This record gives sequence, structure tokens and C-alpha cells, in this order.
Amino acid sequence: QVDDQADEDWVLHSDPRISVPLQDAVQTSPWGMPTASPDVLLFFKARDLRRRDKADFEALMPQLPADRRSWLRGAISRLGHPWVARLSA
Repeated sequence: QVDDQADEDWVLHSDPRISVPLQDAVQTSPWGMPTASPDVLLFFKARDLRRRDKADFEALMPQLPADRRSWLRGAISRLGHPWVARLSA
């Protein structure tokens, strides 16, 4: 099931291989509230490719640590997404 929890992972897609450990998926916002990590947000934004989603990708992608960039590249490569090339550079 999409957006489900399996053990310590958050399953983000109908392909169960697209999941992220909960400890990596959620972080505390500056105002103290739990929020999805930037790579998880970009994964969800990759579904539509609206102008604002592309702008968010451009703003957040350079800030992703190498391990989170690698996770995002792997997750969206399973979907045949155009951002894969940018994440591979």
C-alpha cells in the first residue's frame, strides 16, 4: 500500500522498493513540528512536475546530502523521471 509504514520504513509508492527509513524521512521543522525531509518532499513533488515543483527541486536539490540525493535518484529512476539526470551530475 502506498504511503504506508512497513516495520521501520515509510513506503512511498505502490512499488514497495520505494521506501525510506522513518528516521530519515521525518525531521523537525524550525518551528518544532515534524515534517517530511526535503528528499521525501521532492519525491512527492516529482509526480506532477508543476512549475512550483520544479522551482522547489532547483532550490532543494543542491542542499541534499549525497546519501539523500542518492536515495532520491534511486526512487525516481524507478519511475523514469527526468530529474534523474540532474541528480546524477
